[in-house]
Parts: sequence; structure tokens; C-alpha cells
Amino acid sequence: MKTSVFASDTINLLGYRITNGQLQPDPERVKPLVKLPNPVNAKALQRIIGMFACYAQWIPRYSEKVKPLLDVKRFWRPLCDEAVSALESLKKCLSTVKLGTTDESLRLTAETGESEHAISATLNQQNRPVAFFFKDTE
Repeated sequence: MKTSVFASDTINLLGYRITNGQLQPDPERVKPLVKLPNPVNAKALQRIIGMFACYAQWIPRYSEKVKPLLDVKRFWRPLCDEAVSALESLKKCLSTVKLGTTDESLRLTAETGESEHAISATLNQQNRPVAFFFKDTE
């Protein structure tokens, strides 16, 4: 087992892959989920929905994409086309998702706000938030 890595463009760390300013779930951990076959019964469908829920933060508009799977009240074999399409969409999103990190060559701006009860700040880069801070002063 390696304990140190030097001068690498990519590192897998704590379930994430960090590559050239981008963050994504470790593809090795996601691969079994992406390769899952379509469920054959209601219990298998529930397990698949639960597994995707663990990665919901990585899937844009997750609640919209999982809705056809949640709408399956009775399991008919095979799954309806809408549910199969939703499952494939979730798999595709999870296998291709990447989050960009800050670019050190671009300017950062801070927006702050305060009231009698709290202090908040947002760090932005190109008008996109990259970090947040909030503290209740009471």
C-alpha cells in the first residue's frame, strides 16, 4: 500500500477523485452502482433508490430524476419505460459528474452581510459561490 504520492495530477482520497481542479466521486466506488442491472422486484428497486440517494448531492436535479422510480407503486415486470429511462439517466449523471474547484488565476470576491442576530459571507468566483460562512451571534 502506498503511503505517499508526489507530483501527481490525480489523487483518490476519502471516496473522491481530485484531478486538475475538479472533484468527483471515486469512479471505482461508483462503478458497481452504474453497472447495476434493472431491478427485478420491488425490494431491489428500493435498494437501488437508496444507493443513489447516497450520491444525491452529485446528481443535478436529483429529486426530479428519481421521481419516476419513486412513482412505481406496484412492480410490474419489466419496469415501465419511464422508470428505466430515469434509472439510466441517474447512472449517466453519476458516472460523468464533476465539480470544479476554484481557479487561482481568477479573482475572488466576497459578499458579506450582518444583522443583530447573524453574520454571513459568500466567497464568489466569476459570480458563482465557492464557499459560504454563517454564524449566529446570539
